Amino acid sequence: MLDDMDAARALVAKRAAQITDLQAQIAVLQADQQRAQRRLDAYKYPVLTLANEVTEEIFRQVFPPYPEAPPHTKGKFFLFPVTHVCSQWRKIAVQTRVLWRAIDLPEPTHRGGRSIAAKMTATWLERSGNYPLSIHGVPNALPHLLLTLAPYRPRWEHLSLSVTNVAQFAEVAAGPMPLLRSLTLRFIESSNTAALASIQHSDSPLLRSVSLEPYPGPALILPWSQLTSLTLRRTSPDDALPILRRSARLVHCTLHLVLNPMSNGAWLIRTEDIVLPRLETLVFEATTASVNLGKRVLKILNTPALLSLEVPERFISSASIAPTVVLTEFIVKCGCALQKLKVSGAQYTEQVYRTALPSIDEITAAVSLNISI
Repeated sequence: MLDDMDAARALVAKRAAQITDLQAQIAVLQADQQRAQRRLDAYKYPVLTLANEVTEEIFRQVFPPYPEAPPHTKGKFFLFPVTHVCSQWRKIAVQTRVLWRAIDLPEPTHRGGRSIAAKMTATWLERSGNYPLSIHGVPNALPHLLLTLAPYRPRWEHLSLSVTNVAQFAEVAAGPMPLLRSLTLRFIESSNTAALASIQHSDSPLLRSVSLEPYPGPALILPWSQLTSLTLRRTSPDDALPILRRSARLVHCTLHLVLNPMSNGAWLIRTEDIVLPRLETLVFEATTASVNLGKRVLKILNTPALLSLEVPERFISSASIAPTVVLTEFIVKCGCALQKLKVSGAQYTEQVYRTALPSIDEITAAVSLNISI
């Protein structure tokens, strides 16, 4: 029994000595750990040592140039993750109002996504401060976000929307848009276009660029006379030519003309030329019904300042007259110093065009043709 007690005392003493040694080693390790932590705490990531102004400029450079909106994927805005990196970046991003002035409206990606998209959009617009806004939206992003956009209408500067509910859009857009400079509307739904009459062009004194697909009809009255850029897609000559006659300040024009089967052909009754004295760029886009249509349209247009013309060959072709003849007659009539000609879907070679039109510096005759309807 005494031997057991002596053995136990010896073991306790041995373990106490071992614990003391281990505690000394732990103390050394803890001291090393503390020194390493102090070094880490003292270190500043280089990107966080930059002046706020430099970080702000980096954010600006990452974004596409205004009025193009930054992208988003899976319903998440491009800028939001930046605000989650650290508190310093969040503060800089949120306070840099100019970063939030262009928005690509998010599409709902799941059930309940509409309310989330509306909240994200409202947050984005609130952070834009008092900057003019560039707003882009696809069909699935509307119409549930239109009401979110409505309070910001006085700051709309560039608006590009696919409209699925004409009446709702007209209601939201019926009011002053004093900063609006460009308007792009793609009408997915063509009913209730009469509601567009509530949009008053006098409320948009800065509007200069308009793109419509298709032209929704005479209910939409825009300040054609002040426009410098106009795009009309899937629009009949019956609608397009009267608009061009009222758009004398145009510098750039793109036309995607389609024949209206209900047309009485009144536009073919030529009274006087449509003179566009400032037009420098004219683009005709191809359609399946465009054969020989351009020949008749070009006979009506007079563009003395035209520098660049893009046209599908079938648009100015017929069985009796070569496209080079149509172009020569048009250029001579207008008296323009055309510098650039691009012909798509060409059966004639570039050399044929160069021989027939030697005054044009740059001629391209592309064989391929992507026909749209």
